[in-house]
Amino acid sequence: MSFPRVTILVYRLIILQLALLIVTATTYADDYEYVDSILELTQLSTGTPKQVDLYNELAAFYYEYNNKIKKDSTLVYLQMALEAAEKIDYKKGLAETNYSFGKYYLGVSGNLPKATPYLLKGLDLFLKLEEKNGISKSYMQLGLISYLLHYYEGAVEKLLLSLEADNNPTSQYLLAITYSGLDSSDLAKESFYKSITDFKKLQKSNSLNDCYMWLGRLHLKTGQLDSSFYYLNKSIEFAKSKN
Repeated sequence: MSFPRVTILVYRLIILQLALLIVTATTYADDYEYVDSILELTQLSTGTPKQVDLYNELAAFYYEYNNKIKKDSTLVYLQMALEAAEKIDYKKGLAETNYSFGKYYLGVSGNLPKATPYLLKGLDLFLKLEEKNGISKSYMQLGLISYLLHYYEGAVEKLLLSLEADNNPTSQYLLAITYSGLDSSDLAKESFYKSITDFKKLQKSNSLNDCYMWLGRLHLKTGQLDSSFYYLNKSIEFAKSKN
């Protein structure tokens, strides 16, 4: 007995949807189990720096969600981290929490005026602690704000300070884009080349592809057609490999 092609396709679609639901349900179950285990640990570490770090860990976990409602849970745990850190005057925890508030308002809400004070407070604390990575990432986010406001000179200044504090590939990439905005093509290319080297080491393929696209456009703009073709072709090859 044979079935119509349409019936078979519908059947396959149903099977695929069921499989997707099972995978999704398993993922959510794993997520809830992870969150519950962290929350249990926070209760066992009340009044200690560990509790603050765990709340910040949960905030970072929810920040990675694409779902906006779940991503907003970031704010809940950041507020809990802030209150716990203030009670015990845990400076490193306060620095991380303020930085994360700023990152959230910049990256999720796009609220630059609200993000800036948090990032500045986080930076001040990181500077006092001489925490190089914290200093670097704070300057990076502040540089991004300057870039978004088209204050490119200010962005360059902050991003160079970020790189001075620590080797931050994302800061190097943002610096390259900012130089492009200033029409400083040679400096932009140099920064993109450095970014490519770092992103290759970190195996960050999407960031690599962004560099290739930018370099293709920059070389086209400066009349270097062979180089432009080379980098744009690398970007196209990358896109094909993802399909």
